[in-house]
Amino acid sequence: MKITRKQLSKIINETYEDVRKESEMSHIAEDLANSLQAKWGEEAAFKILIYAADVVRPGSYQPDDIEKDEFRSEPFPGARRIPLGSLKWK
Repeated sequence: MKITRKQLSKIINETYEDVRKESEMSHIAEDLANSLQAKWGEEAAFKILIYAADVVRPGSYQPDDIEKDEFRSEPFPGARRIPLGSLKWK
């Protein structure tokens, strides 16, 4: 069986399409993280990204016990540190 260049090109493009998409997403994520950090600082950038992930998939962020206690007791919950809970995709 002989494969034409067009068929081979199609197979290669289909095979590596996911790799290209992953690479593009990686560059976009890096640019987003850098711009958030430059504008808001490291801690705020972490919070924005974690809370955005929780908006995309509600319930994916689970605060740790210390963070839960701070949320109940502080006037501005979690305002002083990077969230330490876990981010899980179900």
